[in-house]
Amino acid sequence: MDKSRIGTTQKENCTKNIVLLTMQYRQEILISTGYLAAMEETCTMDVVAVKGVKNMLVGGEGIFNTVVRGPGKVILQTMPISKVAELLTPFFTKNK
Repeated sequence: MDKSRIGTTQKENCTKNIVLLTMQYRQEILISTGYLAAMEETCTMDVVAVKGVKNMLVGGEGIFNTVVRGPGKVILQTMPISKVAELLTPFFTKNK
């Protein structure tokens, strides 16, 4: 897995890192679902339940993870998609 390209973007008071991974054929990575930003269409994705009820309830990561399999490029973000949506919401709502 090639992690040679790592970038940082800043907006207001938050910093978010972007990691570009180059996945080989049948190589896979297990990530928390909200951290997947994009992937090439040559990659496949499965959503799997976290193992163990204790991990689901007190692990703090939710009950699902994402498995991405190569080949292809995958972009991960350090800010989960829910936080990105929260930051963008003011730009899409109209104040009356």
